[in-house]
Amino acid sequence: MKKITSVMVILMVLCAMVSVASAAEKSIGEVSKKAAKATVNYPVNVVNKSVNVVGKAVYGTTETAVSSIKAFWRSIIGKGSPKEIVTAPINKGGETIKDAAVETVKIPYEAGKKTVSQNQGQEKITSK
Repeated sequence: MKKITSVMVILMVLCAMVSVASAAEKSIGEVSKKAAKATVNYPVNVVNKSVNVVGKAVYGTTETAVSSIKAFWRSIIGKGSPKEIVTAPINKGGETIKDAAVETVKIPYEAGKKTVSQNQGQEKITSK
């Protein structure tokens, strides 16, 4: 009788351990999925923000090149001064560089912020 009781106790302990291990495995699996999603989302967001900054810088560069032509034309028709032919590209170029620098500094923060909101949205979707 003692052997049967001992075997029963050992089996109960083993069953309890297996159920705890199974629950831990499920929670670890969910945590690793969330970590993987966060890891994937952040670089994607950084690339998207970087592409936007580069696009704005290219547009600003184009505006810089065109600004001297505009200033030249305005001076010919009498609506601007000849000094704008020189100062307009310098001002526009400086503005483009400043904007690109400011936006570049913001990229990690903005990408992280977007990643957090994406991951929270995914948690809401998976919890339903």
